[in-house]
Amino acid sequence: MNAALFSSASPEWLTPDWIISAVQDVLGTIDLDPCSNSKEFPNVPALTTFTKDSEPHPFNRNWRGTVYMNPPYGRGINGWVGKLVYEYNEGNVPEAIALVPSRTDTGWFNQLADAAVCWCAIEGRVKFGRGNGGSSDPAPFPSALMYLGHNVPLFYRTFSEFGRIYYQVPSGVHV
Repeated sequence: MNAALFSSASPEWLTPDWIISAVQDVLGTIDLDPCSNSKEFPNVPALTTFTKDSEPHPFNRNWRGTVYMNPPYGRGINGWVGKLVYEYNEGNVPEAIALVPSRTDTGWFNQLADAAVCWCAIEGRVKFGRGNGGSSDPAPFPSALMYLGHNVPLFYRTFSEFGRIYYQVPSGVHV
């Protein structure tokens, strides 16, 4: 078993192909992957990729178009979530999907959940890819796919086979 899975030794968790395929079904073309593993051999087929070594840092760049984000899962996740929510609220990112650990007791998760229209609580534990292209053991935490956008029916149809879908009741709606 990979010891890095149960520690913060590596904050990188490469998105499995089945998630990338579903993200493409919803977003179509992925314009930006701000957290790419590589410029030369990216795991996510995005038109533009930023890596941890990008200059300027992805936080200091403009994000435009559809975004798929699988941020580093370490202490810095709050900054990634904040940047995505900011760009979405500014209208620079019309649609985005973020794969994150389902840590519903954290401020960053609730910031993202407040911005998301809906999200999928993935059933079971995701087997993230590793840098060598192999598959790891299941993650020791649950994961969620957060959707920011307006095509809720397509997100629902695409992701409901992977877990329960939660929908944000719009403000002003009395239930």
